[in-house]
Amino acid sequence: RAKLSVRRDITPNFIAHELLTFLQNEKIVRPGYSTLQTIISQVLTEERYRLKDGFQTHLTEQHKQLLDQLLKNENAISELAALKQDAKSFSSKMMRLECKKHSILKPLYDVAKMIMAHLDVSNQNIAHYASLAYYYTIRDLDRFDKEQTYLYLLCYVFKRYQQINDNL
Repeated sequence: RAKLSVRRDITPNFIAHELLTFLQNEKIVRPGYSTLQTIISQVLTEERYRLKDGFQTHLTEQHKQLLDQLLKNENAISELAALKQDAKSFSSKMMRLECKKHSILKPLYDVAKMIMAHLDVSNQNIAHYASLAYYYTIRDLDRFDKEQTYLYLLCYVFKRYQQINDNL
């Protein structure tokens, strides 16, 4: 049950509530708190390995180069930092910048759409990982495992492209 729940939403709180609801509905005695923690921890670890294996299988060198391009620093500000900035208005100048971001993200969005479909990542999990990419600095993202960084970046690109598309 926990493995099914983690595919819908990766947050530990959600998984715990799903497990407790399942146990109550099936009239199964609830395990101790530490047992629940262990189960949730194991499921989260398995999900991380599943995604990591999926990235190693489906991500080509060309895809990795496109993603690494976002992390490279150019003139003290990277493309990713520039992409994180929202349009302040709907003026023609801001919309031209949004069009530029849109064109930068388009090839990555196609990759993200394909990879997320292969890995069966839910919209809720995509939003969660995208928020992590937004939260962490470029330096932090560069320190993570490559597959984890690629996951965060692809989810961020997926959500950000949709947002920019809506703005345009």
